[in-house]
Amino acid sequence: MKIKLFIMFVVVYLVVLLASVFISRTLVYKNVSISEQLGYYLLIPGAKIRKNDLILLCVNDNYKHVFNELGLRDVAGQCRNGLPYLLKRIAAVTGDRVEVENAGIKINGKLYPNSKQFAEGRGVKLYPLQLGYSRILGKEEYFMLGNSLHSVDSRYFGVVKSSDIHGKVVLVYETQKVDK
Repeated sequence: MKIKLFIMFVVVYLVVLLASVFISRTLVYKNVSISEQLGYYLLIPGAKIRKNDLILLCVNDNYKHVFNELGLRDVAGQCRNGLPYLLKRIAAVTGDRVEVENAGIKINGKLYPNSKQFAEGRGVKLYPLQLGYSRILGKEEYFMLGNSLHSVDSRYFGVVKSSDIHGKVVLVYETQKVDK
């Protein structure tokens, strides 16, 4: 009985996933960046956003030129400023303290893994947050960090507001392992 239910669940899940790919491509996101696991992610409309969730976000216009220089080109139908969505992990939420030190980013006094900043990446100036930066996040503010040491995330473009978040996603199909 349990096996039949499991098989039925898998079949229904795959049908829904395939339907979303063909009917509404906005529900499926293909991540090709090393910031997070490579693969296909499913958008969960209306899902509550929490710490450690993976989300799609839009970066503000002040940082758009850096992403363009890194090769992330304008895409119609995604962010208002033309950039594609970015996939990042929520590392800090309202009430958390974020600090920038030589060793990396501290959240509530704990050093976050793979969070050391770099002045440039692939020959492009990244404009990291200043050493000594310290901030307690306000209402509906988030600090994003990728799992990769070379993720371009809030270490560079700063705090993200809830209005910049497109939604929560979950990995549904891994295409290749990412070295961290």
